[in-house]
Amino acid sequence: MFGGQISPNSHFFPILFLLHIFDIDDCLEYVMGSVARKCIHKYHDLGEKLGGPDINLNSTWTEYINKGYLIKPSTKLIEAAKILETIFKDFHTCNSLNKSPGVMKTVADELEKRIKNKINIQYEVLHCLVRTRTFIRLNKLNNELSNTVIKTKRSKIKKFTS
Repeated sequence: MFGGQISPNSHFFPILFLLHIFDIDDCLEYVMGSVARKCIHKYHDLGEKLGGPDINLNSTWTEYINKGYLIKPSTKLIEAAKILETIFKDFHTCNSLNKSPGVMKTVADELEKRIKNKINIQYEVLHCLVRTRTFIRLNKLNNELSNTVIKTKRSKIKKFTS
C-alpha cells in the first residue's frame, strides 16, 4: 500500500504500520480509539477504557496490545468513521487531497448531514475524525514524496560515481 520505508519517528507510524499488517477493522478501531481518547473527557459515550492486555483469541488487536491506556471506541464512532471513509474517498481523488479552501469543514459538514438522524455524535468529534483522517493521508503523501526524492538522489549519485 505504501511505497518505501515508514519512519518510526513519524507521529502516524503506528497507524501506517497497522495498515501494512493488520485487518482494516483493527486499524479503524485503533485510530478511532485515539480520536475517542481526545474527546472522552467531554463526551463519555465515545468509548471505554480498556484494562490490561487481553490474550484471548477472539480479542481485537487493540485489546491485545493494550497496556491500560487505550480506548475501545463505541460502535457509533466506528460507524461514523466508516461513513467518513466513503465521503473522504469521494471528496479527495485517489492518492491526493482536495486543495479547495475549508476542505475539512466541508467534509465534516457532509459527514454530519449523512449521519444526522442515524448516529448522535457531536460536531466537534466529527471534525476531529476528519482532521485525523486528513492528517493520515497527508502523512502518507509526504512519505511517498520523501521516498521519491531519496530514490532520485540515489540514482543521481550512482550515475555520478559510476
